[in-house]
Amino acid sequence: MNQNSSAQNLKYGDVLIRLLRHGNFNGNHKMAAAIREKSSNRWKNNIVYYSLSDQYGQDEKDLIKDMMQYLEEQTCFKFIEKSSQRDYLDIRKEDGCYSYVGRVGGPQLLSLSKGCFRPYIIQHELLHALGLEHEHQRHDRDKYIKVNYRNVQKGKEDNFDKIPSHLVELYGQPYDYNSIMHYDSRAFGKFDWNRQRKLETMLPLKERITINDNHQLSELDLAKLRILGKCPQNENELKYAGRKGNGQIKEKDDECRDVSLSCTERLCHLEPYTDLMGHYCVKTCKLCS
Repeated sequence: MNQNSSAQNLKYGDVLIRLLRHGNFNGNHKMAAAIREKSSNRWKNNIVYYSLSDQYGQDEKDLIKDMMQYLEEQTCFKFIEKSSQRDYLDIRKEDGCYSYVGRVGGPQLLSLSKGCFRPYIIQHELLHALGLEHEHQRHDRDKYIKVNYRNVQKGKEDNFDKIPSHLVELYGQPYDYNSIMHYDSRAFGKFDWNRQRKLETMLPLKERITINDNHQLSELDLAKLRILGKCPQNENELKYAGRKGNGQIKEKDDECRDVSLSCTERLCHLEPYTDLMGHYCVKTCKLCS
């Protein structure tokens, strides 16, 4: 996910930093707001107010709302279109795909430009807005991955900075190679003209592990969100099973069902919605086993 080559005031590829924070750290620690023990950057009552720019067409608005709805169904966060609220997500087309981390106060930009309209990219940026940081920047990441800085594009090295432990809360969760917040193994890699591909910048230190560009929320992503939101435990809540084989998603009783209320058969085979529909609308699209 590297659609932000022309965007300014970015840190870590797609994280906006507040200009006022530049003076709070030295040159090596210009951090965005991160998940913290205190609640200063949490959304009050887990309600995230938002506005959608008129730059978006109806299909684009529907896709963003579908991604919000899925997060609502899996967590206790709620996304509500703003009326007179002061703090809200100002979602509009700027020059890439990026967001602040957590609530920063006032209208806060979340940019989704033309190249961002893939379900996993929208979810990635929404998770930043809720308060999650990149998985590969955990302070303990060197136990799990090796960053090959020789293969990183010049000027992009800070995308692999580790976020100090006092600035981020891990919630006791293990390292998650499958997190939607983990960049792929060739992120920001130099281009190898002989092999006609980017060089690997991150190598897993665990056997039988590959680092992919994850296109779905992992169970640990959802666990972190539920802990972040202090969501009540509900034995009947839908368990996210990920996309396996034919895209089937099951409840505890293994019943195949849609997990979105916005499923419509006409989108099952229509690009760019096929991945989305196969992910959340397996019954409507007749993908059940």
